[in-house]
Amino acid sequence: MKGDIRKLKWIAMGLAGVAILGLLAIVVMPREAPQSP
Repeated sequence: MKGDIRKLKWIAMGLAGVAILGLLAIVVMPREAPQSP
């Protein structure tokens, strides 16, 4: 059971990292790319 909990922790950390990187990309990319309608 301890191994499963540790594995879930790593999975949760990975998902959190991906979510943070995604948010940073969404916030930063529009500034770099010219917004043309």
